[in-house]
Amino acid sequence: MRVPRRGHSINSISHLLTSAGRSDLADLLMHTVQGSVAPSTLTQSVSVLPSGSQSHVPLLRRKSHLRGSARGCEPSPRSVCAKCIPKVPTPDPPPSHLRAICEHLDRSDASRDEVRMGSFVVLSMGALLRVSEATALLWEDVTEEESPDFLSLTLFIKKAKNDQERKGASSSIRLSRPSTAFNLWIRFKSLAPSPSPSLPVFHSFSTHKPLSSSFFNSPLDTLCDLLSLPRFSPHSLRVAGVSASVRQGASIDQIRARGRWQSLEGLSPYLRNSKELQGEGLVL
Repeated sequence: MRVPRRGHSINSISHLLTSAGRSDLADLLMHTVQGSVAPSTLTQSVSVLPSGSQSHVPLLRRKSHLRGSARGCEPSPRSVCAKCIPKVPTPDPPPSHLRAICEHLDRSDASRDEVRMGSFVVLSMGALLRVSEATALLWEDVTEEESPDFLSLTLFIKKAKNDQERKGASSSIRLSRPSTAFNLWIRFKSLAPSPSPSLPVFHSFSTHKPLSSSFFNSPLDTLCDLLSLPRFSPHSLRVAGVSASVRQGASIDQIRARGRWQSLEGLSPYLRNSKELQGEGLVL
Protein backbone atom coordinates (compact mmCIF):
# COMPACT_ATOMS: atom_id res chain seq x y z
CA MET A 1 0.00 0.00 0.00
CA ARG A 2 1.25 3.50 -0.78
CA VAL A 3 2.16 5.50 2.29
CA PRO A 4 -0.02 8.64 2.71
CA ARG A 5 2.12 11.74 2.21
CA ARG A 6 1.82 15.17 3.77
CA GLY A 7 -1.03 17.06 2.10
CA HIS A 8 -3.10 14.02 1.20
CA SER A 9 -6.80 14.58 1.76
CA ILE A 10 -8.74 12.57 4.32
CA ASN A 11 -10.73 10.90 1.52
CA SER A 12 -7.54 9.78 -0.24
CA ILE A 13 -6.14 8.36 3.00
CA SER A 14 -9.45 6.57 3.58
CA HIS A 15 -9.26 5.15 0.05
CA LEU A 16 -5.73 3.87 0.64
CA LEU A 17 -6.78 2.13 3.86
CA THR A 18 -9.79 0.54 2.13
CA SER A 19 -7.60 -0.64 -0.76
CA ALA A 20 -5.32 -2.30 1.79
CA GLY A 21 -8.24 -4.25 3.22
CA ARG A 22 -8.59 -2.06 6.32
CA SER A 23 -12.07 -0.62 5.78
CA ASP A 24 -12.47 -0.64 9.56
CA LEU A 25 -9.65 1.90 9.87
CA ALA A 26 -11.02 3.91 6.95
CA ASP A 27 -14.38 4.10 8.70
CA LEU A 28 -12.67 5.00 11.97
CA LEU A 29 -10.71 7.79 10.29
CA MET A 30 -13.83 9.38 8.81
CA HIS A 31 -15.64 9.16 12.15
CA THR A 32 -12.69 10.73 13.95
CA VAL A 33 -12.39 13.62 11.53
CA GLN A 34 -16.14 14.23 11.77
CA GLY A 35 -15.97 14.06 15.55
CA SER A 36 -17.85 10.82 15.95
CA VAL A 37 -15.49 8.46 17.74
CA ALA A 38 -13.52 8.58 20.92
CA PRO A 39 -9.78 9.20 20.35
CA SER A 40 -8.87 6.28 22.57
CA THR A 41 -10.56 4.01 20.02
CA LEU A 42 -8.36 5.43 17.27
CA THR A 43 -5.21 4.92 19.30
CA GLN A 44 -6.20 1.34 20.14
CA SER A 45 -6.93 0.51 16.51
CA VAL A 46 -3.57 1.83 15.34
CA SER A 47 -1.72 0.03 18.12
CA VAL A 48 -3.08 -3.42 17.20
CA LEU A 49 -1.90 -3.20 13.59
CA PRO A 50 1.02 -5.41 12.60
CA SER A 51 4.31 -3.61 13.01
CA GLY A 52 4.77 -3.34 9.26
CA SER A 53 1.42 -1.62 8.84
CA GLN A 54 1.67 1.06 11.49
CA SER A 55 3.91 3.15 9.27
CA HIS A 56 0.98 3.64 6.90
CA VAL A 57 -1.18 5.58 9.32
CA PRO A 58 0.91 8.37 10.85
CA LEU A 59 -1.45 10.97 9.40
CA LEU A 60 -4.40 9.59 11.36
CA ARG A 61 -2.74 10.57 14.60
CA ARG A 62 -1.31 13.77 13.17
CA LYS A 63 -4.74 14.96 12.00
CA SER A 64 -6.23 14.17 15.40
CA HIS A 65 -3.46 16.07 17.18
CA LEU A 66 -4.14 19.09 15.01
CA ARG A 67 -7.79 19.01 16.02
CA GLY A 68 -6.73 19.06 19.65
CA SER A 69 -4.30 21.94 19.12
CA ALA A 70 -6.93 24.00 17.31
CA ARG A 71 -9.17 23.78 20.36
CA GLY A 72 -6.55 24.94 22.79
CA CYS A 73 -5.54 21.52 24.11
CA GLU A 74 -1.97 20.42 24.33
CA PRO A 75 -1.41 17.57 21.83
CA SER A 76 0.12 14.43 23.25
CA PRO A 77 2.71 12.45 21.28
CA ARG A 78 0.99 9.17 22.12
CA SER A 79 -2.69 9.88 22.35
CA VAL A 80 -5.34 12.46 21.59
CA CYS A 81 -6.92 14.61 24.29
CA ALA A 82 -10.26 12.97 25.09
CA LYS A 83 -11.89 16.39 25.60
CA CYS A 84 -11.08 17.47 22.05
CA ILE A 85 -13.28 15.07 20.06
CA PRO A 86 -16.88 14.15 20.96
CA LYS A 87 -17.88 10.54 20.69
CA VAL A 88 -20.81 11.10 18.34
CA PRO A 89 -21.37 13.53 15.48
CA THR A 90 -23.47 16.64 15.74
CA PRO A 91 -26.04 17.74 14.87
CA ASP A 92 -28.31 14.73 15.01
CA PRO A 93 -30.84 14.70 12.16
CA PRO A 94 -34.40 15.10 13.54
CA PRO A 95 -37.20 12.84 12.24
CA SER A 96 -38.60 15.61 10.01
CA HIS A 97 -35.26 15.96 8.19
CA LEU A 98 -34.89 12.21 7.67
CA ARG A 99 -38.47 12.02 6.43
CA ALA A 100 -37.79 14.83 3.93
CA ILE A 101 -34.65 13.07 2.72
CA CYS A 102 -36.39 9.71 2.21
CA GLU A 103 -39.37 11.27 0.47
CA HIS A 104 -37.04 13.12 -1.89
CA LEU A 105 -35.13 9.92 -2.67
CA ASP A 106 -38.39 8.04 -3.29
CA ARG A 107 -39.38 10.30 -6.21
CA SER A 108 -40.59 8.49 -9.31
CA ASP A 109 -37.70 10.03 -11.28
CA ALA A 110 -35.04 9.33 -8.65
CA SER A 111 -31.78 7.99 -10.04
CA ARG A 112 -30.46 4.60 -9.03
CA ASP A 113 -27.74 6.34 -6.99
CA GLU A 114 -30.47 8.18 -5.07
CA VAL A 115 -32.45 4.98 -4.49
CA ARG A 116 -29.27 3.31 -3.22
CA MET A 117 -28.71 6.22 -0.85
CA GLY A 118 -32.30 5.88 0.37
CA SER A 119 -31.82 2.21 1.18
CA PHE A 120 -28.56 3.00 2.95
CA VAL A 121 -30.42 5.50 5.14
CA VAL A 122 -33.20 2.99 5.86
CA LEU A 123 -30.90 0.10 6.81
CA SER A 124 -28.38 2.20 8.73
CA MET A 125 -31.05 3.85 10.86
CA GLY A 126 -33.32 0.83 11.21
CA ALA A 127 -30.62 -1.68 12.18
CA LEU A 128 -28.41 0.85 14.02
CA LEU A 129 -25.56 0.06 11.63
CA ARG A 130 -22.08 1.46 11.74
CA VAL A 131 -21.07 2.64 8.27
CA SER A 132 -18.49 -0.14 7.98
CA GLU A 133 -21.17 -2.71 8.86
CA ALA A 134 -23.52 -1.38 6.18
CA THR A 135 -20.90 -1.41 3.43
CA ALA A 136 -19.78 -4.92 4.44
CA LEU A 137 -23.27 -6.44 4.10
CA LEU A 138 -23.71 -9.17 1.50
CA TRP A 139 -27.06 -10.29 0.10
CA GLU A 140 -26.61 -13.59 1.92
CA ASP A 141 -26.68 -11.58 5.16
CA VAL A 142 -30.21 -10.29 4.47
CA THR A 143 -33.28 -12.39 5.27
CA GLU A 144 -36.83 -11.26 4.48
CA GLU A 145 -40.08 -12.34 6.13
CA GLU A 146 -43.42 -11.31 4.64
CA SER A 147 -46.55 -10.40 6.57
CA PRO A 148 -49.71 -8.49 5.60
CA ASP A 149 -48.61 -5.27 7.31
CA PHE A 150 -44.81 -5.47 7.31
CA LEU A 151 -41.78 -6.67 5.45
CA SER A 152 -39.33 -7.79 8.13
CA LEU A 153 -35.62 -7.70 7.35
CA THR A 154 -33.03 -9.49 9.46
CA LEU A 155 -29.47 -8.39 8.85
CA PHE A 156 -26.60 -10.58 9.99
CA ILE A 157 -23.55 -8.48 10.82
CA LYS A 158 -20.63 -10.87 10.47
CA LYS A 159 -18.20 -8.70 12.38
CA ALA A 160 -18.89 -5.56 14.36
CA LYS A 161 -16.10 -3.18 15.35
CA ASN A 162 -16.22 -4.52 18.91
CA ASP A 163 -16.71 -8.17 17.89
CA GLN A 164 -13.12 -9.35 18.19
CA GLU A 165 -14.09 -13.02 18.14
CA ARG A 166 -16.16 -12.61 14.94
CA LYS A 167 -19.23 -14.27 16.45
CA GLY A 168 -21.57 -12.05 14.45
CA ALA A 169 -24.94 -10.66 15.50
CA SER A 170 -28.34 -10.00 13.96
CA SER A 171 -30.48 -6.89 13.87
CA SER A 172 -34.05 -6.68 12.55
CA ILE A 173 -36.13 -3.98 10.87
CA ARG A 174 -39.83 -3.91 10.06
CA LEU A 175 -40.83 -1.92 6.99
CA SER A 176 -44.48 -0.88 7.06
CA ARG A 177 -46.64 -1.53 4.03
CA PRO A 178 -46.99 0.93 2.43
CA SER A 179 -44.22 3.34 3.46
CA THR A 180 -41.40 5.33 1.94
CA ALA A 181 -38.87 3.00 3.56
CA PHE A 182 -40.61 -0.04 2.07
CA ASN A 183 -40.71 1.57 -1.38
CA LEU A 184 -37.02 2.48 -1.30
CA TRP A 185 -35.99 -1.04 -0.33
CA ILE A 186 -38.13 -2.73 -3.00
CA ARG A 187 -36.90 -0.31 -5.68
CA PHE A 188 -33.30 -0.80 -4.61
CA LYS A 189 -33.60 -4.59 -4.75
CA SER A 190 -34.90 -4.33 -8.31
CA LEU A 191 -31.66 -2.54 -9.28
CA ALA A 192 -29.46 -5.37 -8.06
CA PRO A 193 -28.32 -7.61 -10.94
CA SER A 194 -30.06 -10.82 -9.79
CA PRO A 195 -28.68 -10.50 -6.23
CA SER A 196 -26.21 -13.32 -5.72
CA PRO A 197 -25.42 -14.32 -2.12
CA SER A 198 -21.81 -13.14 -2.37
CA LEU A 199 -22.60 -9.74 -3.93
CA PRO A 200 -22.32 -6.72 -1.62
CA VAL A 201 -25.68 -5.10 -0.90
CA PHE A 202 -24.18 -1.63 -1.38
CA HIS A 203 -21.97 -2.04 -4.41
CA SER A 204 -20.72 -0.08 -7.39
CA PHE A 205 -23.25 -0.33 -10.20
CA SER A 206 -20.41 -0.51 -12.73
CA THR A 207 -17.98 -2.92 -11.06
CA HIS A 208 -20.26 -4.65 -8.50
CA LYS A 209 -17.48 -4.18 -5.95
CA PRO A 210 -18.27 -3.05 -2.37
CA LEU A 211 -18.35 0.67 -1.65
CA SER A 212 -15.85 2.22 0.72
CA SER A 213 -16.89 3.40 4.16
CA SER A 214 -16.46 7.01 3.06
CA PHE A 215 -18.50 6.65 -0.14
CA PHE A 216 -21.74 8.12 1.19
CA ASN A 217 -20.17 11.19 2.85
CA SER A 218 -20.16 13.51 -0.14
CA PRO A 219 -23.55 12.45 -1.62
CA LEU A 220 -25.18 12.95 1.78
CA ASP A 221 -23.68 16.44 2.08
CA THR A 222 -24.94 17.29 -1.40
CA LEU A 223 -28.41 15.99 -0.56
CA CYS A 224 -28.61 18.03 2.64
CA ASP A 225 -27.51 21.15 0.77
CA LEU A 226 -30.11 20.53 -1.93
CA LEU A 227 -32.89 20.27 0.66
CA SER A 228 -31.52 23.18 2.73
CA LEU A 229 -30.95 20.92 5.73
CA PRO A 230 -28.02 20.98 8.17
CA ARG A 231 -25.35 18.51 7.14
CA PHE A 232 -24.77 15.39 9.19
CA SER A 233 -22.50 12.40 8.81
CA PRO A 234 -23.66 8.90 7.80
CA HIS A 235 -22.78 7.73 11.31
CA SER A 236 -25.47 10.09 12.65
CA LEU A 237 -28.05 7.68 11.21
CA ARG A 238 -27.05 5.25 13.98
CA VAL A 239 -27.74 8.00 16.53
CA ALA A 240 -31.09 8.76 14.86
CA GLY A 241 -31.97 5.07 15.01
CA VAL A 242 -31.35 5.01 18.75
CA SER A 243 -33.61 8.05 19.26
CA ALA A 244 -36.33 6.52 17.08
CA SER A 245 -36.12 3.26 19.05
CA VAL A 246 -36.58 5.19 22.31
CA ARG A 247 -39.62 6.99 20.88
CA GLN A 248 -41.14 3.66 19.87
CA GLY A 249 -40.79 2.33 23.40
CA ALA A 250 -37.78 0.01 23.09
CA SER A 251 -35.95 -0.65 26.36
CA ILE A 252 -32.32 0.31 26.85
CA ASP A 253 -31.37 -3.38 26.90
CA GLN A 254 -33.20 -3.96 23.62
CA ILE A 255 -31.47 -1.00 21.99
CA ARG A 256 -28.09 -2.12 23.30
CA ALA A 257 -28.61 -5.60 21.85
CA ARG A 258 -29.97 -4.28 18.55
CA GLY A 259 -26.99 -1.94 18.11
CA ARG A 260 -24.45 -4.50 19.30
CA TRP A 261 -23.07 -2.40 22.15
CA GLN A 262 -21.33 -4.55 24.72
CA SER A 263 -22.07 -2.20 27.62
CA LEU A 264 -24.31 0.67 28.65
CA GLU A 265 -21.18 2.82 28.75
CA GLY A 266 -20.76 2.31 25.01
CA LEU A 267 -24.41 3.13 24.30
CA SER A 268 -24.76 6.15 26.59
CA PRO A 269 -23.17 8.73 24.21
CA TYR A 270 -25.89 7.89 21.68
CA LEU A 271 -28.79 8.50 24.07
CA ARG A 272 -30.49 11.88 23.94
CA ASN A 273 -32.42 13.25 26.89
CA SER A 274 -36.11 13.17 26.02
CA LYS A 275 -39.51 12.68 27.57
CA GLU A 276 -39.64 9.16 26.16
CA LEU A 277 -36.26 8.28 27.69
CA GLN A 278 -37.23 9.66 31.10
CA GLY A 279 -40.61 7.94 31.08
CA GLU A 280 -43.68 9.24 32.84
CA GLY A 281 -43.15 11.94 35.43
CA LEU A 282 -42.96 11.05 39.10
CA VAL A 283 -46.40 10.97 40.70
CA LEU A 284 -46.52 12.76 44.06
